[in-house]
Amino acid sequence: MNNPIELVAEFLGYKGDSGFVSGADFANLPNHKHALRVATSGMFVKAAFGLWTGGNGALASSGHKRFTPMVYLAHVESKEQAKHVHRSVWSQGLAPYLIICSPNTIWFCQGFGYSGADWEAQVKEFEVSELLNPEPSSDLTNTLNPISAKTLRSSLAWRDEARLADEFVDERLLQSLAELSIIFTQHTTDGESIPPTAVNALIARLLYFYFLVDRKFITEERLSAWGLAGISIDGDSHWSLKDTKELFGRLDEVFNGSIFPLSQDHIDSFNEDHVNQLRRVLRSGETAAGQLSFFDYDFATIRTETLSAIYEMFLRNESENAGKQFGAFYTPPYVADYTLDRLEDQKPFNRGTRILDPAAGSGVFLVGAYRRVVEACLPQGVTQLPLDDLHDLMMNSIFAVELNETACHVAAFSLYLTMLDYVDPAEANDYTSWPVIDGKKRLFPSMLTADPQGLANIKAADFFSAEVSGVKCDVIVGNPPWVSLAQLKSSDATAYNKRTKAPIGNKQVAELFMWKAYQDHLEDDGLIGLLLPQKSLVNVWSKKFTHFLRSSCEIIGIADLAHLRYKLFRRSGVRTAGSEDRSASKSARLSTAAIILRKNTPEEDHQFWTFRPLISLQPQSKRGRLWIVIHDWTQVHWHNQIETDDRAWPRLFTCTQIDRHIMKNMDEYIETGRFKSLSSLRDLVGLNFTIKDNNNLESQFLLSADPRSETYWRRQLGLDRELFKVENSAVPLPLEQWDKASHGEKVFLTGHVVLMPRTCETAIYVERPIATKSFVIGSFNQAYDEELSSQQVVFLKAVAAYMSTKIFKYLCFVNGRRMTIDRVSVELSAVTSLPWPFGGLDDDQLIKFVDAEPSEREQIVGDALRLDSFYKSVISEFSSLRKGFSDGATPTEAISSVTSQQLVDYREAMMSQVDRGKGNYSVSSTSLDGNLVATEIRYVRKNVCQNEVGLNDHFLKEAIAAYERQGASGMTQSRYLWHSRKGMTTILIKPEERMHWTLERAFSDADLILAAAMSGLNSAEAA
Repeated sequence: MNNPIELVAEFLGYKGDSGFVSGADFANLPNHKHALRVATSGMFVKAAFGLWTGGNGALASSGHKRFTPMVYLAHVESKEQAKHVHRSVWSQGLAPYLIICSPNTIWFCQGFGYSGADWEAQVKEFEVSELLNPEPSSDLTNTLNPISAKTLRSSLAWRDEARLADEFVDERLLQSLAELSIIFTQHTTDGESIPPTAVNALIARLLYFYFLVDRKFITEERLSAWGLAGISIDGDSHWSLKDTKELFGRLDEVFNGSIFPLSQDHIDSFNEDHVNQLRRVLRSGETAAGQLSFFDYDFATIRTETLSAIYEMFLRNESENAGKQFGAFYTPPYVADYTLDRLEDQKPFNRGTRILDPAAGSGVFLVGAYRRVVEACLPQGVTQLPLDDLHDLMMNSIFAVELNETACHVAAFSLYLTMLDYVDPAEANDYTSWPVIDGKKRLFPSMLTADPQGLANIKAADFFSAEVSGVKCDVIVGNPPWVSLAQLKSSDATAYNKRTKAPIGNKQVAELFMWKAYQDHLEDDGLIGLLLPQKSLVNVWSKKFTHFLRSSCEIIGIADLAHLRYKLFRRSGVRTAGSEDRSASKSARLSTAAIILRKNTPEEDHQFWTFRPLISLQPQSKRGRLWIVIHDWTQVHWHNQIETDDRAWPRLFTCTQIDRHIMKNMDEYIETGRFKSLSSLRDLVGLNFTIKDNNNLESQFLLSADPRSETYWRRQLGLDRELFKVENSAVPLPLEQWDKASHGEKVFLTGHVVLMPRTCETAIYVERPIATKSFVIGSFNQAYDEELSSQQVVFLKAVAAYMSTKIFKYLCFVNGRRMTIDRVSVELSAVTSLPWPFGGLDDDQLIKFVDAEPSEREQIVGDALRLDSFYKSVISEFSSLRKGFSDGATPTEAISSVTSQQLVDYREAMMSQVDRGKGNYSVSSTSLDGNLVATEIRYVRKNVCQNEVGLNDHFLKEAIAAYERQGASGMTQSRYLWHSRKGMTTILIKPEERMHWTLERAFSDADLILAAAMSGLNSAEAA
């Protein structure tokens, strides 16, 4: 075995692994086909190791298999070639790791990091001979272990060992372009400044030119044929201003496409020195102000999706209010791909499929959709199509609406570059001749030109205007604006909403986009996939919208991406020329949901899936950047659509399976009269609850939940001794302040109240008059100077004690619409709909409860609410562990290795649900290589002690073989299910992190195991 790549593959455990794919087999992979073709044809890549996603190991799935490359393996003959390959792989931005082999040398490179000036210091270099007898602790072993098959398949090892570089090509290119645009508005050769929009357009134009050059569609011969003898591809040449203007005109004329159109004022604002200085920076490696070099970028391998994203950032920076007014935020290509994947799971994108993006931006969804259509039309073994065919596919399949006219040009340009990926440059000769003859086809189709009916494929218009009526498509996809109608300031949208009485909440534009797209533009049986604010699924004011989804649409699935909220739309904070010097958020922090629907009336037995990925189970760079969203079908949950009523619906996104089960019990107890709700205490004893801001009062008298405030409630009420006392006391509330309150507020400002911050951290009884800002207050609404009876005081103390228990806090969290998602601020309705486990004022238990110790109170409440020991343990676990997953966080304990005792607790909890004490099942666990644990649940004869029954080696070996054969991993199949119908045995293979072995997971896994047995699943036969 003398081939260096084979030696590397053997060393890393790739050989014979289903994740190891040779370059000759790239054409047979289901996705990333063009990028992988470029890798083999232009980057000397001979093989790749990656992760497979799909339905393997899941009880149910509607997904196709997909391949995510993690490591490229390339072969070169020299160090210079190796450096060129690294530059190209980094520019492509697809594979996070790169191994380059020459006959004698191996280079370990970061796929997401590259520096031409400092390349040798950035990479690790080894002799091939070191692979023959590697030492366990050698530098070679320590360097390569993080990219072994075992490590890359382990979510635990990935976090500990597989550390990615964090210099992504899109962010660095944008940074370079932004700095360049600023420099050229401030420092020009003749001291004259260029308007920011003009310099941005000029940079974009020159990039456009060089992209076409590097893709061989502009050559010296073609420039000469265009009569542009003064324009040279050589970066060191000098262009005259006259020739430059003629070049830009030829590009628009011949290619039939324009990007960042230059007005005459823009053209008049720069001279040839500006043009040539920009060219030298972009092409010759010259630095501007000693900072910039563009030699690191390989424009021939940068993916069109990346270019589209770069231009979208330019557009965003030119319009300061784009995000605020239009809700326009850059959609990363991998998020667009994730949405398109979920649509393609249901319906192939092929010839005849019509796709619409109603808020296209720079066209990132359009590019992905068009690429899928073209790939579906390529015959086996063919990588190019005739231009006429590519034109027809684009004109007949791709449609878009976008308010920003410049963005429309960018979207068209992005599609044109995508088309060129499938064109033979030699065929372009007939389409790029000059002068252009009227009526003759040009290289690019007329996506921006209206047809006789006044419709263009890409329409610069308001989606709610009459201009876009009549457009009907099979697939609608996109990321509509996340603003209100008032912020959008669109008279067409306001009129449409009023005219159609659209079922949207709080005048949310994204919901209106979904409604109009579904109702007016989607063909029957068509599919729609939009990115919406996750709050549109759970907020009270969105009930009309969610009722529309449940009753009128066939829901395919909903990806609840709330836990990725700080990472999903992470973007560079750089600013181009013309943008104001203001602090830039690096994340669009609103939680996101990808909603996939089919235009059908749902059948009674129709089921849809929900999936909530955790950030800790997604591959990330050093600084936590994502470049992919892995859809783990083994963590998907299925729901009957007809059964999701107004109460059950939000709990799909705020609760786990066990939480929904507990809350259902609480609801039934209240409905059957076993308990009163807190809201019903008004009729029972006269106790009212409210949340008031008391805006009429002076702020210095309002208790605050902010620890930094002088009126911080715990400080003002003397609850924390370590908090220093302040001069200004807000307690008690002065009578003159009480007089300023409205009548509805006054009755809650009289003292003798239950006070709970909306974080639900605790609750107390407060005797003195107080005023608060956004607290939950319980009061008998007595007069300012009125005393309460002793029974009323005891009752208030009992309510406060109840609301201070861990059980009550748990119920608030899972009953709240946003508490477990992105906002630790409970709604009043979530509190008052919870059960009151005691009676009225004369209940003898109240005094005993008030006087009890905190631990005893937990026991009293748990027993009163009929919570068995398992439920109590689940709630305790929520407080100590699961609560830490709120707001995109991950508790440290959750990603540590599970202990043997925790595994015992997990197995016992699972048995309590599967076996119910009947003695018919046994359960055992064992650790596996790769930071995995296998748990076997087997049906055995009655009364056999489970400790006498160990793992069945035969079934375990079969399960492990299937796991490895299918390329499963701790990130792509984190709850791998194997079931033998004949052996009545189920095996679950999961990562060893604590988060997978909780009591909550035991409940969910028990349900999965029973469902597998009832479904007739037989993994052994399938193998």
